[in-house]
Amino acid sequence: MAKDKKKNAAAQDAPVRTKKKSALSEFWRMFKKRKISVVGLVVVFILIFCAVFAEFVAPYDYAEQDLRQRFTYPCWEHPLGTDNFGRDLLSRIIFGGRVSLLVALVSICTAVLVGGSFGATAGYFGGLYESIIMRCMDAIMAVPALLYAVAISASLGTGIVSSTIAIAFGFVPTFTRVARAAVLTVREQEYIEAAKAIGASSGRIIVHHIIPNAMAPCIVQATVSLVNSILTISTLSFIGLGVQPPTPEWGSILANGREYIREFWPLATFPGVAIMICLISFNMVGDGVRDALDPRLKQ
Repeated sequence: MAKDKKKNAAAQDAPVRTKKKSALSEFWRMFKKRKISVVGLVVVFILIFCAVFAEFVAPYDYAEQDLRQRFTYPCWEHPLGTDNFGRDLLSRIIFGGRVSLLVALVSICTAVLVGGSFGATAGYFGGLYESIIMRCMDAIMAVPALLYAVAISASLGTGIVSSTIAIAFGFVPTFTRVARAAVLTVREQEYIEAAKAIGASSGRIIVHHIIPNAMAPCIVQATVSLVNSILTISTLSFIGLGVQPPTPEWGSILANGREYIREFWPLATFPGVAIMICLISFNMVGDGVRDALDPRLKQ
């Protein structure tokens, strides 16, 4: 009996071990609190799925023409109707989403890599190097990103690659400033001083300690910037400086329907609705990511 009492007392005095949650599970726990963000994430997954597997999802080939069915209103055979060449509008919107999302994603990833590198090194080293980098970024930010996109697209020519470069260039200063601000709050932490004390190189400290702990603001900014990137590529294609026909893109499809907006409303309406749904969904996801990564909301 005495031994049992001692065991019970030791068990009561022992600290309670709780299973440590991973960063991903903690992020999802915070993210799913916003139901509207979860809905937006589902829509984003649907859009990405349709874009990746467009060949299997689209009922027709985006370039298939049937002049006998020009300007067909929505029906069972063509759920969203056909355009002025008899091409299925639903298929063109699905394939157009592939181009829009691809250009937006690649351009934002490029801007994150380039701007994040500039911002991380500027925030870590400081001094004259930081002043030169940040003054250059201030000069770039003095001009709206859309004007840079138009100018670069006009200079390099139209197409997917030039549009991607044009859009990425305008977002580099934003990510540079965000990364620099995050690094300034991290570089004075104790573990950075400890890494310096054991002789770790500056490159190793930046890659293994600074960047992983300063990624959250860049991730939030990337989700927000995706919306502007999609809108920019659609704008470029709408004015004829982005993706060129016959390759479908939401902006170019919308520009094609502008001529027939009074006579045949589906050709201009449905691409605009697709852009609107995409932008709203990414905005909802961006709000959820911001709240999930905000340390003030974690309990």
